[in-house]
Amino acid sequence: AMLLRLIRHEHTSSTEAGQLDKKFQMLREACEGNSSLLSSVEKLKCVCSSSTE
Repeated sequence: AMLLRLIRHEHTSSTEAGQLDKKFQMLREACEGNSSLLSSVEKLKCVCSSSTE
């Protein structure tokens, strides 16, 4: 839940959407190849994508 709040923090404009991509990139890098963590990040990205459409 904490990661979701971090990612979804007031991203409404296209500039902020770019920031969202940067946050996801940082999260993927922080996973250091851990497939379980990477899977969680991808699920979170899907949740964020579906909530902004």
